[in-house]
Amino acid sequence: ESKEHPLSSQEIVVSSLAAELMGKGFFLWRRHLHDRVGPLISKLHRLSLIKRAALAGAAHRALLQAGQSAPSSFIRQMGNEALNLKSQGRCRSGALFAIVALVKKYPSSLITALPSAVQIIIKCLDPSAPALRKSLLRPSTAALHALVQNYPSVTFHQKSQRFAVGTSARSSSVIVIYDLRTATKWRILSGHSKTVTAVSFNPSANYLASYSPDENPPTLKFWETGSHGFLTNFLGIQGQCIKTIEMPPSVLPVQGGQATSEALLNNRIVWISPKMVKLRREDGTVTNHSI
Repeated sequence: ESKEHPLSSQEIVVSSLAAELMGKGFFLWRRHLHDRVGPLISKLHRLSLIKRAALAGAAHRALLQAGQSAPSSFIRQMGNEALNLKSQGRCRSGALFAIVALVKKYPSSLITALPSAVQIIIKCLDPSAPALRKSLLRPSTAALHALVQNYPSVTFHQKSQRFAVGTSARSSSVIVIYDLRTATKWRILSGHSKTVTAVSFNPSANYLASYSPDENPPTLKFWETGSHGFLTNFLGIQGQCIKTIEMPPSVLPVQGGQATSEALLNNRIVWISPKMVKLRREDGTVTNHSI
């Protein structure tokens, strides 16, 4: 739609119905779309921002349904939209708010694409691009907050401005710690062999705890992440695992030998003292562990 060629009422109805059908059937025909998935997601995003309530609402619902079915493509396209300085500010910020909307509506769908989402959102905070950072500060902050509230595999320490995310075996099962002040990777913690489903900084951010339920046996690890000392300087960007605790197998829902996404969202690590955590596992059991 443009000022020169506004949509008629009939065109709005037809376009709204088309968007609704596209969203509801996206999971069926996405395999036939091939390289058109990305452009279609971008089109739905732009339609969701127009000043036609019926069409914008239908496009927004279809956009989230597409994100549920193709989360990696969704995150990639929303990242392209957010970082495209040639686009209008509303379109760029709207892309990040679309990520927030997907997180809140279909949180389990985004688990596999979570590290990519974090990387894109933090890139929007790059201080070397001050205009970009200023224009996207609010939606980027909202997106990171939504991730922390909904996923145990991410954690944020406000005072140090460190943001950590656990990754899957496809990404070497590392934990990536970002410095939000510089929008760069600050530490990479390597030692897990399967998906890291829960991470948490202690109150001083000198330590981080992580949990991987699909390892054999499941493991809880403690890492030294302080920013001072000879060992930290020697290791550089690589962090140091200081303790590994092997856990007994849990009784939980499985698919293909692994915990379901819904079960993994139940994982939680909470620090109850500077050197002790409370771990809630995917089967609901709770245990305490110290460094």
